Amino acid sequence: MSEEVLKALMQLFAIIIKQDEGLTKGERAYVQNFLKQQLASEDVVEYLSLFDQFAGEMDKKAESKRTSVLDSVRILGICKKINKKLTQEQKVIVLVRLFELVNQDRKFTTNRMAIIDTAADVFNISKDEYKSIESFIVKDDLSTLDDPQILIVGQDDPSEGRSKFIHSELDNGNLVI
Repeated sequence: MSEEVLKALMQLFAIIIKQDEGLTKGERAYVQNFLKQQLASEDVVEYLSLFDQFAGEMDKKAESKRTSVLDSVRILGICKKINKKLTQEQKVIVLVRLFELVNQDRKFTTNRMAIIDTAADVFNISKDEYKSIESFIVKDDLSTLDDPQILIVGQDDPSEGRSKFIHSELDNGNLVI
């Protein structure tokens, strides 16, 4: 990802974590691991510091825990900037990353989900694709998966035919794709 997109993502991550109860250690660790996957180790420190700076600024400005009008304008601007720079496949990955961040501590609050909804709208991600991504990230119980876009590979079909299934002799559970 380009420097501009990574900076925009750090801002978007900071706005999301500001919502409701603020930043947790798990969410910060998620951002750090995300950066380690994207960058050389010497650059991780720089971008993590940038994230901490954005998160600190957001925390200072947070009089209430609701999304402010200013935050809403920022969210829209950041998403539009990301939208111009990435391919559709990359936008889907960004949406997955937003879900993963919120899923880190399972804080699926109205404010946080509204930000993810806004990103999906700006990125032109269809409602069906959005629901598939949400199911894939959020649902822990495979028996509740009911999405034909999700493939489960394993010995037994835990979704009882609601998702696609391929039988395999995996010894350690299931693989979800």
